[in-house]
Amino acid sequence: MRRNAGLFVAISLLSGFGSSAMTLVAGIWILDLTGSTGLAALAGLCVYAPVLAGPWLGGLLDRASRRPLVIAVNLLLAAALLALLAVRGPGQTWLIFAVSCAYGVSYVLIDAGETALLPSALSPTELGDVNGWRSSAQEGMKLIAPLAGAGLYAWHGGHAVVVLSAAMPVLVATLYAAVRLNRTSHDRPGPRRNACVPDCRSCSDSG
Repeated sequence: MRRNAGLFVAISLLSGFGSSAMTLVAGIWILDLTGSTGLAALAGLCVYAPVLAGPWLGGLLDRASRRPLVIAVNLLLAAALLALLAVRGPGQTWLIFAVSCAYGVSYVLIDAGETALLPSALSPTELGDVNGWRSSAQEGMKLIAPLAGAGLYAWHGGHAVVVLSAAMPVLVATLYAAVRLNRTSHDRPGPRRNACVPDCRSCSDSG
């Protein structure tokens, strides 16, 4: 259990660092490319807009195994981030907006998937402490990561931040794969409510 607790805290640190760094740099990058503060602010809106699709995304999550889903989402996010290496001028600004939206979708899916995985990996007595450590790690990264990302952007440009941010989801996916699940029933999609139970009288009557 202690091993799992450490893994989840490390996941929060890495994912928080990558997302916080890139979220700030996306706006700065767009501002440098276009000179438009409005478009720069729109990048931040793209990150949070997918939250409105939370109920639909939650339905998608309910139909999939939790751990494979969060691993796949992290790897797809890394691939999406690497697409930003193609940004060379204002004509590729749309790529930054697209990746910002991808970040928003990943937030919803990963947060819901991780919430479902925690009870499968930790004892009830550990959940409170680990959630507190995770929250502290995430809030700490919101202070540190934007400064680090902005500094790296000023030093080596947006592509350096892209490579660093893309490495974070890959590491996170690796850590998710290393988590030991003790109660695997929480890692599987729930049964359909209208499924027939063997020897069910109503089923036999209808048959």
